[in-house]
Amino acid sequence: MRHEVPPLLDRLIRHQDGVVSRRQVLDHVSATPLRRLLRDEWLLPVTPGVYRRPETTDIVARAWAGHLIAGPESALGGRIVLHRAGLVDAPTLIETWTPPTRATVSPRRGWVFRQDGESRLTRARGTLPCVPLEVALVDAGATLDLERWVGLVLDAVQASKTSLDRVRSVLAARRRSRERAERLEVLGDLLGQDSILEARFARDVERAHGLPIGDRQQSVSVGTRTDVRYREWATLVELDGTLGHDGSGVFRDLWRDNAHAVGSDVTLRYGSVDTHARPCAVAFQMALRFRSQGWAGDFQSCRRCPPIADLASLAAANGWTPRA
Repeated sequence: MRHEVPPLLDRLIRHQDGVVSRRQVLDHVSATPLRRLLRDEWLLPVTPGVYRRPETTDIVARAWAGHLIAGPESALGGRIVLHRAGLVDAPTLIETWTPPTRATVSPRRGWVFRQDGESRLTRARGTLPCVPLEVALVDAGATLDLERWVGLVLDAVQASKTSLDRVRSVLAARRRSRERAERLEVLGDLLGQDSILEARFARDVERAHGLPIGDRQQSVSVGTRTDVRYREWATLVELDGTLGHDGSGVFRDLWRDNAHAVGSDVTLRYGSVDTHARPCAVAFQMALRFRSQGWAGDFQSCRRCPPIADLASLAAANGWTPRA
């Protein structure tokens, strides 16, 4: 059924992605036309006092509802911001921040309203206001362990949604944050890497498995630079991304590897797929190399490692057994 909706109201609803509050509708029409719009399902209820058009998705409707309930000075935060950036699945709970001077908003099932005490709202942007992604990432650290949180931050950086420096700046300004000092230290380490691939290698291969920490960006021979060097174990690691290592670049890499081998350094070369999908296998292979050079350390299984029995059977052929 066709309904005559005032142009200004129609424009407002479109501007808000098909979501509108009862108060906004009544600014343009009386209660009787509103009842007809609901009766004929031109508008559908989202939560008491908020409606959506039928074509509006549930997550968009709930996100807008959080803002409309909390008021014009509010902004979305938490996992809904991460979801809108494509980093996590749609949350079951919509988090909305309100000014510290505003009266507390009554809780509703499916929504949570928090008063901002960390200046989150000063940088909120968008037609549907959201706190900056860096702010949402730092807030997410309150419910995530270090490994999962760093992984989320690296995903955001790799997708060019933010930068490590921006995340670290927000975290450094926080007065209260879970494990703030440790996380600042980790982000500082990551800022020292030349690429996200190197950052993941440091986290998922070296640290997660108790391997020695190599020196970064070392010049081992004239005119060359190696991604990671383990001088004591005569081992070099090159981390190859998707660019710069095909065509003539392959032959330059081979010549460099051969030159280093003449000087007794063995080069292990890993790509993005290795570091992302097979970090445990990479770490184990490196541990075998270090062991052959006299390393007496213990390979540590991480939460992603296959059963220790599988690693033990592989290790047996190399004369040692890793510890869990």
